[in-house]
Amino acid sequence: MLVFILALLVVVLVMVVFSVDVAFMQLSRTELRAAVDAAAKAAAGELTLTNGDSNKATTKGILAASENLVAGKPLELIASDFEFGQSVENQNGVWVFKKDRQPYSAVRVTAVKSSSSKSGPVHLFFAPFLGRDTFSPTRVAVASQFKQELVLCIDRSHSMTFNDSGVSWSYPSGVTGVDFKVMAVSIPTTHYSPILIPMIVAGRSSLPQWTPLLTSLKTVNRFQELD
Repeated sequence: MLVFILALLVVVLVMVVFSVDVAFMQLSRTELRAAVDAAAKAAAGELTLTNGDSNKATTKGILAASENLVAGKPLELIASDFEFGQSVENQNGVWVFKKDRQPYSAVRVTAVKSSSSKSGPVHLFFAPFLGRDTFSPTRVAVASQFKQELVLCIDRSHSMTFNDSGVSWSYPSGVTGVDFKVMAVSIPTTHYSPILIPMIVAGRSSLPQWTPLLTSLKTVNRFQELD
């Protein structure tokens, strides 16, 4: 009976290891992914603001990483964890990171939690009873920034004073207000957030076409203020 109890205790201990340590390992992986993503995005954003200054981008990325906890401790990165270059689209339509290609517009960050890294490994709870006390996850993130140029073409001819009634300089009687919609159209981009562009949906209006145009411009300004 005593031998049976001891064997059962070993089985229970193994179950505890899998239920606690394995869950903690997965949590550490998720936290490391979030931290390295934040570091890469912060560094890429700084590249845009500083015209490709990799030193300032590295400092920004290290700061962003330190604000994220991995296994209960801030993630500590060093300058060698950051690589700079460009993201280039290959023939298959897949964007790949090209190291050292200038001007810099992309950054690749490698985060390692191990005994040889500044952050150190992830220490487990019950696994030391089975001969292993640490866990060393690795995550890599690439972030790119692309400058987008938007051109607004305005028709300043007399056509902008007409509506869709078919009669020049005249509007239907009994129609008030403006019957058009301004929508935000999401344009896919290669970086994390899509670009929102106001789009005027044509409709019957008792006011000239300048009105939806001005509303569209106000919408653009509102997006810029929110940004």
